[in-house]
Amino acid sequence: LNFQQILAIPVKRAERKAINPLTKEAIALILRQPDTSTLSGRRDATILCFLYDTAARVQEICDLRIEDVRLDYPASVKILGKGRKTRVVPILPATAKNEKTPQQKLTRAGVTYILNKYAKAASVIDPSIPEKIPPHLMRHTKAMHIYDADNDLVHVRDFLGHSDIKTTDIYARSSLTMKQKALERVSDSPVPSMPSWQKSRSTMEWLKSFGSQKA
Repeated sequence: LNFQQILAIPVKRAERKAINPLTKEAIALILRQPDTSTLSGRRDATILCFLYDTAARVQEICDLRIEDVRLDYPASVKILGKGRKTRVVPILPATAKNEKTPQQKLTRAGVTYILNKYAKAASVIDPSIPEKIPPHLMRHTKAMHIYDADNDLVHVRDFLGHSDIKTTDIYARSSLTMKQKALERVSDSPVPSMPSWQKSRSTMEWLKSFGSQKA
């Protein structure tokens, strides 16, 4: 066998699916579901806020230690990611305030259960929200929201802890918001503006005539 020929065979690339992130309204609704008047509710709210704020992988959340979290302004968290690489990302003041709630170590399954518990509650109010949400979707959603806010892909890459910008460019290809903004910046579009058919008297009279015609 010619091993060089075998090694030269190109690897088939799997098609990367576009990301369908949650809307900011959906995220806000999910985050409002825990009962923060109870200790367990405050814990759950903190976990949900942390998932969205940091765009961390669920295992990175589970591996956090008390000394990794800085609550003084500006609040931040040190995350140990893939390849033992660490990154520091900011957290919002409201999340930092919730962090004062006593925490307990959770598993990946535990975090997923908490997320789906409140996703299901939110879906009752807004059926467009899935009843089951994988934690990684929260990471994708935060990344897309960062990019849609006119931030450079480099900032998204650093926030997510990607080692290669090529991994991050999926957000550029999936962002409908940024594509819409790019389209609106084309001021010399050749597409003519057309009058509304509803304001055209002749068109409306022509349509009404169909109802008066006998078969």
